Order: sequence, then structure tokens, then C-alpha cells
Amino acid sequence: MAAGTYRENLLITRPVTLAGQGSVTLVPPATLARNLCTDDPDAMVDDQPSPVGMCILGTLALPDPGEGDLPTVVTPVADVHLKNLTVAGFVEGIEAVGTRGMTVESVTGRANADAALLSFYGDGTVLSHVTMTGTAGFAAASLRNSRDVRVSASRFTGNSGIGLALLDTRTGTLSGNVMTDNAVGLMVADTGDPHPTGDIRVTGNDVSDNTRYFPGDGDAPSMSGAGVTLLGTHEVTVSGNRIVGNAPSSPAAFGGFGVGVLDASAMTGGAAPTGNRVTGNRINGSPVSVNYDGSGSDNTIRGNQTN
Repeated sequence: MAAGTYRENLLITRPVTLAGQGSVTLVPPATLARNLCTDDPDAMVDDQPSPVGMCILGTLALPDPGEGDLPTVVTPVADVHLKNLTVAGFVEGIEAVGTRGMTVESVTGRANADAALLSFYGDGTVLSHVTMTGTAGFAAASLRNSRDVRVSASRFTGNSGIGLALLDTRTGTLSGNVMTDNAVGLMVADTGDPHPTGDIRVTGNDVSDNTRYFPGDGDAPSMSGAGVTLLGTHEVTVSGNRIVGNAPSSPAAFGGFGVGVLDASAMTGGAAPTGNRVTGNRINGSPVSVNYDGSGSDNTIRGNQTN
């Protein structure tokens, strides 16, 4: 794509490389091109389509009425590559459902209302050198029901809720990222999906000064002042990270710790934490350095530099 500001929204259903040449920004058009993302009943208000900048879809089978609101992926769309782009001012900047080998590199999501990136059922998703900022919703970037996720050298800053959320996601690495000035820096959570959430390495990240207040949205409680949250996870390793200055700015139902290792049953209907390791981190400047509720089994918390 040539440099410029494009007032349009895109639907991607086949392998493609979309790379900006110079400064390329996608902003909402006067009239949306409608698709499954814009017409998601959960996102529409007063039966009006919801602005989604990029809708990336595999072949899907929609659920029968009363059988939940998530589709089944029949055939994932493979090899979608986004590079050197900015997606700004949408409700959701990028929404992807059913992908394989999707890469998002040097992409900025700015001032999107609900999410800069929302991905369901991604296999082998890679985020590299992305910047997600100014999101007002639950999480700037949310990867759900996914596996083999790699997030590196990226920034999740200045968001009202969570910087980066991995929900019901199995296997992956998060390394060299900055998560600061959010309500919560990082959340890895199990929500009762049949597959355990875990086998993820979180190493060499800066998760600091997450002090914003998120008031809650009906699905999530109020949150403020949490660095890394492991909620019902299995065999997640958190090591060699800088996790400092995460403290609430207002009283909230959730937060007040550098690292939390917590049972997910009450909050999400998920599992108890098992086999997690929190070692060799710098954790200070929070009311509680490590908040472990004692649930689950075989969780190791040791060798951290704390308050």
C-alpha cells in the first residue's frame, strides 16, 4: 500500500501480504463495507454495524441459535501478513477468526475503542514490533482460543484495561515486550475451555507502572494496578522480567500486585493454577509483590527480588 490515509475497512479471506510503503493509516470510512465482523450481534449497537478496520476470516460455520456465539473454524485462512500499518479510530482495529501463520509486524493500533487486535482460533500467530495504545476496552490486544503464540519486541502502553491478554491459549513465548501505563500489564487466563491454558514462557519483559483504573464492563470486574496475572494457568513460566511500580490508582475489585497466581473458578469458571513457575524476576513497588492464593498444585515462586 502506498503512503497515505485510507478511509476504508477491509475484509481478508485468503493468503495475502499487506505492507505499507511509508506512512499508511487506515481510519473509519463514512460508510462501512459490511461483513461478519461489522455485523457481529455482540458488537452492534441499535442494529448498526460496528466499525472494524480489518476483518480476517477463515471459513467458518456459524453456531445454531442457542448454541453459543462463537463460530466453528472449518478451514483456517493461512499466511496473512500485515506490516508497516496503522489502524486507528475503529471500535476494533483488527479482528481475526480462524487463522494459521498470521504475522503482524510493525503495526500500530491507536485509539480503537474496544480492542486494537482481537484474535480467535489462531494457530502460529506472531506479533513483532507492534504498538497498541489508547484502547478504552477490556484489552488492547486479546488472543483467544489460540496456540503457538509468539509476541516479541512490542509495546502495549496507555490502555484503559489490559495491555495484552491471552485467554484459553496453549503454548507460546512472550519476550522483550513493554507493558506499561495500563490497568493490568499482562493477563494469561483460563475460562473453562476444554483445553488447559498454559505451556507459555514469559521472559525478559518490562511490565511496569500499570496504575490506570478500568471500571469494569459487565464481563470483567474493575481493575487497577496489576503487573502479570496468571489465572488458572498450567505450566506458565515467568522469569527474568522487570515488574515494578504496579499499584492501584483507585480502589478496584482486581489488582494491587506485581504477579498474581490465582484460581480462575470464581472469576471465569476456569481451572486452578498448576505447575507454574515465577522465578528470577524483579518485583517491587506494588502493595503485594506476589499474590498467590494457595490454590492448585506444584506452583513454584522463588528467587525473585521483591519489596
